[in-house]
Amino acid sequence: MTSTHALHATQAGLVHDRPPARDDQRWLPVAIAAALAIITACLFARSLTGSFIGYDDNDYVTDNPHVRTGLALANIRWAATAVVVANWHPLTLWSHQLDCQFYGLDRPWGHHLTNVALHAANAALLFAVLWRASRDIWPSALVAALFAWHPLRVESVAWVAERKDVLSTLFWFLMFWAYVRYVEKVGIWRYALMAAMFVLALMCKPMPVTAPFVLLLLDYWPLGRMTGIRGAALALRAGWLVLEKLPLLVLSAASCAITLWAQSPLAVQSLHTFSMRVRAINACAAYVAYIGQTVWPEGLAVIYPHPGYTLRAAAVWPAVAGLAIVTVVVLLNARRRPYLLVGWLWFLGTLVPVIGLVQVGAQARADRYTYVPQVGLFIMVAWGLAEAWHGLRAYRYFFALGCAAAMALLAAATWIQLGHWRDTESLFQHAIHVTRGNYIAHYGLGKHYADRGDIGPALDEYNAALAIKPGYGTAHYGKAVLLERKNELKEAVEHYRRAIILGIDGPVPRMQLGKVLLRLGRVDEAREQYEKALQFGLLIPEAIIGLGTSLERLGSVEAAIQLYEASLRRRPSMPEIRKQLTRLNSQRDRDGH
Repeated sequence: MTSTHALHATQAGLVHDRPPARDDQRWLPVAIAAALAIITACLFARSLTGSFIGYDDNDYVTDNPHVRTGLALANIRWAATAVVVANWHPLTLWSHQLDCQFYGLDRPWGHHLTNVALHAANAALLFAVLWRASRDIWPSALVAALFAWHPLRVESVAWVAERKDVLSTLFWFLMFWAYVRYVEKVGIWRYALMAAMFVLALMCKPMPVTAPFVLLLLDYWPLGRMTGIRGAALALRAGWLVLEKLPLLVLSAASCAITLWAQSPLAVQSLHTFSMRVRAINACAAYVAYIGQTVWPEGLAVIYPHPGYTLRAAAVWPAVAGLAIVTVVVLLNARRRPYLLVGWLWFLGTLVPVIGLVQVGAQARADRYTYVPQVGLFIMVAWGLAEAWHGLRAYRYFFALGCAAAMALLAAATWIQLGHWRDTESLFQHAIHVTRGNYIAHYGLGKHYADRGDIGPALDEYNAALAIKPGYGTAHYGKAVLLERKNELKEAVEHYRRAIILGIDGPVPRMQLGKVLLRLGRVDEAREQYEKALQFGLLIPEAIIGLGTSLERLGSVEAAIQLYEASLRRRPSMPEIRKQLTRLNSQRDRDGH
């Protein structure tokens, strides 16, 4: 950049001169960052003794043939376009493939180790970003420590399937670092580096779509790109800063569109399931719950079922009032204490994609959703404590001792919470213990028992889930499968039908129901279910054979032969269908003679 261009950039508020660190302090930030990373890694090392969890880990890793076989070229190409658990995140899938390449599936500690290493790096990076932007070393260190050691981090780190959290945040914080460097010296390549980090973050998880708005907050404080000007000049400066983020906003919009496309077929709940009124009420309750768990992190669970229409507006009016009061306070203090406004808007804004206004899944909220948003609350706390520290004299020793004790308690709570993530059984048992009416946790525990062959305990948990929510189709389907195993076929039919009515529909449920109906001798009903299974457009050999068998038992051998022939014309590589066709042709020839 020429000197003339540099002058214009400075006048436009693009270049932000930062005072250099003193020579005797240059080693301190490096030491703090290293200490944060090391302590964080040691604290979360307890997760290395954990196993894979039977909740999303199977979809992402253990039962995913494109991931468990490692970094084969075909797997890499698959991950570039695949939608897994209603999300497009190729970089996350590539990281899981890399872990499987090195550790396989018999060493889950390796997969956990990657998560721990990424989280430790995020702690150091967050400190580096805040220190570089503000030059306030101890508040920056406190924010990073609170972020890294809080019990709400456990879900994101100890859950292998949440690799997308820690990996996307790594690039998110690298984006922030690149932005601070860009502000210090404006240049196209620095901007390009920042944008590249943003793209990589979005390829891990779509939640960073709010990052451009966080950059605008950083412009206000601590970067100070809007200080010292008023009136029209301030409006012009703000407009330019928004325009500066326009390429990033376009990337955010593209990521939102891709996410809605990936999630809309299955994961996004309709307005019939949760109205906008219900979503808004739950969003207010969730904001307050996140703040409460920040202050007093107890009752943490892997799933918090959405209360739906049981949550009344009157119950959340105090929450709405509290949020409004805090907002007014931070606005009134925006000039004197800009960190309050930045921290509060950081918290509120970065939660918007997951606060439930676009409801994905059946959860009311999730610990993992706080991974980056909670940083905003910690900014408010850390710089507020720093301001209080300057006003203290005789009590500074006790003040520091109290802060240290609070950090130790948080770390101890995190260590305890990590113990609940050692395996699937302990995870869901803990969720049932600390929450009320958690039908999803009962189902998860029942499925775990069913997968290991404990039919009795599995049925007990499915029944517990259905006692809480009789219209829970997934539990009806799981119960039907177990009843079929126990040869209680009439009851199995009823639960299969109930599951289908409740939305657990598709070729597999229809085939399962058809198979049980065949065993009961209700052939015409079985034929109907197999026909409906094939209406989904998939040439599944089991469904074709089931329909052919039904037709054969109904005396329509020719129709069965035509079915098999038509199926082989569409897909010749189905040896089981060809075997059935050969059998029926031989039978017809014998009958003809």
